[in-house]
Formats: sequence, C-alpha cells, structure tokens
Amino acid sequence: ASRTDLQLKLAVSLAEAGLDAEARHALEALPASVYRDATAVRARAFLEVRALAATRPDHDVVRTGLEQVMRGEVVAGVDLLLDALREDHSEASPARLALVAVLQTSVDEEFVRDTRRRMARVLF
Repeated sequence: ASRTDLQLKLAVSLAEAGLDAEARHALEALPASVYRDATAVRARAFLEVRALAATRPDHDVVRTGLEQVMRGEVVAGVDLLLDALREDHSEASPARLALVAVLQTSVDEEFVRDTRRRMARVLF
C-alpha cells in the first residue's frame, strides 16, 4: 500500500475511533489527488454528521435523526430529518445540512437517489 493509502486508512480509523480532531487533521493532510476520493469524502461527511449532532440541543429532532443514523438506523434517521425539513426548508435549515452530510456518508446509490427524490418533493 502506498503512503497515501495508509494516510487515508489512518484518517478513517481515527474517525471510527471517535478521535474527530485527529481524523480531521489526517484528512486535511491528504494530498490533493486523494482529497476527493470517495472514502475521504465519506470520512469527512461522517465527522460532519457527528459535529452537527453535537451542536444541536438535546431532544431536538435533527439531533435525534442524526443519532439514529450514527447508530445504523439510517432510514429512520432520514425520515426524522425529512420531517424536520418540512418544518424549515430554508437554505440554512439544519435538517437540510444534516441530510446532505448523511447522503455523503452513504455508499448505497439507490438509497441516495431515493432520499434526494424525497428531499426534492419536500423542498419543491
């Protein structure tokens, strides 16, 4: 494995271990050629999901949805986030930002397409 591959694996491992600051630093240190790599994008999005959840108040629907996503209950979490998006579909809507980050963490293209369609129905 190349040094770059190892750097990316380290960044992902740090994120999975909950060492967010270290993971962010490792991701930022990746060469430009790897910055857009799907694994790097997913790792940054995963960190963003965790950061968004941490900034929301307890018992907030966006936080609850993100926590469900982080526990692997992705469909239930996305449903909650879509409900929150119906309440506030402004450009700066926390639910919108959360959904974009959640979609960036997914490797399931069909799920991403379906969720984007559902988002579009809510927004337009």
